[in-house]
Amino acid sequence: MHNSKLRMKTDHQYGPKLSGLECKAFIDEEILNGKDDEGTEFFQGTDKQTRVILRPKRRPTDAWYNTVVIPMNDDDIVEGRDHDGLVHYDFTWDGSGEAATPEQETDIPPIIATETEAGSPTYTPPPALASPATSPPTPPPTPWPTPSPVAPTSPGSTPAPIAAPAPTLPPVPVPTSPPVQLQQDPLEILDSASIVEGGTVEGSLVGTDTMTPEEYQATYPAAGGVAIDPLAPDATTPTAENPDAHTEFESTINDLMNTDVPPAGERELESVNCEGLNGINCCLLVKATFHDADASGRSIQCTLDYVEESNKKLFMNNRGQKVIIKENHNEVVINEPKLIGSWPKGWMDELEGWVVSRS
Repeated sequence: MHNSKLRMKTDHQYGPKLSGLECKAFIDEEILNGKDDEGTEFFQGTDKQTRVILRPKRRPTDAWYNTVVIPMNDDDIVEGRDHDGLVHYDFTWDGSGEAATPEQETDIPPIIATETEAGSPTYTPPPALASPATSPPTPPPTPWPTPSPVAPTSPGSTPAPIAAPAPTLPPVPVPTSPPVQLQQDPLEILDSASIVEGGTVEGSLVGTDTMTPEEYQATYPAAGGVAIDPLAPDATTPTAENPDAHTEFESTINDLMNTDVPPAGERELESVNCEGLNGINCCLLVKATFHDADASGRSIQCTLDYVEESNKKLFMNNRGQKVIIKENHNEVVINEPKLIGSWPKGWMDELEGWVVSRS
């Protein structure tokens, strides 16, 4: 009902040229005070806490214009927006001709969510908790076969046996699976964005190799967005076939950091191939590839996110109730605002199986 009212109002009252900010202001007012013809409020109780989220196209004037968005899959491996492992900087980089300072490197974007233990690719679900075992009833013992009776015959003939019916046994009960246990959230969505001091490329690289996820996030976070497990296995994880995979990655990062800084001036930044890397290692590769500050004193940064079709993105979008507004480069709304999610956590059928498997 709410969604249909919002659609009617935005389509007919304001028309197709509604800007994102106008649309957001209108829907905020509808959530707070909107009523139908009978005077009944559209949004009541906890529904009044519905958030309206404006997702504009990125612009060079954005507060975090210096950020590369890194879309990942549910295993925290980089997919890229085109599912080819490539990540892109959307604007022209106005280089200063100087290497970024440690202070500029550590000015990372806000963190909006953290991966829980159950959501980490390194998480091993505990054994399922079975219901108290009950022994099936013991069937009665199988009786010995009764000798077949013999039909009367004439003298000298061979007696013909008469088949006796086979003994019937009670059916053996089939054990049932234990009930599904408590589900665990793959992510913790923060109530408000958290601004933390990040780590330098060198420090973050060391942190991913030697620290626990908790120690890493408290000391050397390389990126904003979603704080993921820094030990998420990827192409840099040593294996029997390539025991030096991480050492080789560290060498690549160090070589890039030691290259000459490009001269001052505007330039287009090429795409970075992060195929097979987790989000953190991809961010380190991006920062090492473009390690100069820009003319405004900002260094390249990263925001970790998930591709739209991933279960973690679905969880982020549907936890709690919200309205999503998208606009184009001209600041005009480009799609019908949708009311999505539910309280308290917004579980959806297509999510449940995945979450249960990690519980």
